Amino acid sequence: MDPKKERLLLKIVPYPIIFLLGGLLYANVEYGLLGESYVYPVSEAVYDPLNSVLSLTIMTIILGLVLGIIEESVFKNRFKELPFVLKILSKTLLYISIFAITLLGFSLALNIVNTGKSIADAEVYQTVFIFFSSYGFISIILFAGFFIGLSLFFTEIVDYLGLDIVGNFFSGTYSKPVYESRIFMFLDMKDSTTIAEKIGHKKHYQLINEYYSDMTEAIVQTEGSIYQYVGDEIVVSWKLDKGLRNWNCLKCFFLIENGIQRRSENYLKKYGVVPGFKAGLHCGEVTRGQIGQIKRDLLYTGDVLNSTARIQGLCNHLGVNLLISGQLKKLLPKNNLNFKPMGAYELRGRLKKKELFAVSENN
Repeated sequence: MDPKKERLLLKIVPYPIIFLLGGLLYANVEYGLLGESYVYPVSEAVYDPLNSVLSLTIMTIILGLVLGIIEESVFKNRFKELPFVLKILSKTLLYISIFAITLLGFSLALNIVNTGKSIADAEVYQTVFIFFSSYGFISIILFAGFFIGLSLFFTEIVDYLGLDIVGNFFSGTYSKPVYESRIFMFLDMKDSTTIAEKIGHKKHYQLINEYYSDMTEAIVQTEGSIYQYVGDEIVVSWKLDKGLRNWNCLKCFFLIENGIQRRSENYLKKYGVVPGFKAGLHCGEVTRGQIGQIKRDLLYTGDVLNSTARIQGLCNHLGVNLLISGQLKKLLPKNNLNFKPMGAYELRGRLKKKELFAVSENN
């Protein structure tokens, strides 16, 4: 599956799951209250426990999928200027309206099934009207609103922490240290200090924010994950097999470069400069695990991170934009890129020299 579509699917899946759990919980409470009465006390409509569970299961899964698709494809970046709580409340009210309309449709369908009457029969609408004008309907809206808000809260946390971190938290993958081979790319904005002095720190922040945002699609498309933002530097990481597949780790750099160039007029218009960048890549074994007490985080440790940072630091000295280690070059699959040997260099703090290569695209 295309990495972008796979990520979208993973973002949507929690919605129907959370909604389904809420629907089943509601069905259980409903059965506990109504028991063997088989009649809703307010509307006097027929109550069938099995039909109730089945209809709630279908409705919550469909509603969750619809909400997830709408949220992730339409409203994801709406209300983003609002404070966190107001953003959640605004979207919750919007989706409650969608839920109420869906509930109306399912209530009519359920009444038709339970009564055996046609859709044109006034009795079908009468019981639905009684239900929608009762406190029972309000309680369902409040119940649904809670789970809608919970779904939105969860996705906001995923966006804040990252899909990988949240997934690993629930799976417990890194509750104990894990040893794995990874590729790292340290990508740094060129002349960032000079740009900040020229346009001011407020515009510089906006520039960096837009700059990082424009990188996102390339990182997702090449199956990378963002490890850290460090000022005007971003650290991207791949598991070794994903980074090597289709030379994703290098493709990411060129996709970012081409994307920034496509938006060069926009950057010039807004900031008077088109941001350039340089990057260093290296691979090796690292230890990854959870750290911290007050604030927990996932941390990589290993020589590969320090070495990658040093490789990126040599880009200016060697006058190149993309520099990789010989160790990574040996592992890369066949591709049509140009690799220019730059010699072997002692990286600061390291005794053994590393062979380095500048990489560029064929015109």
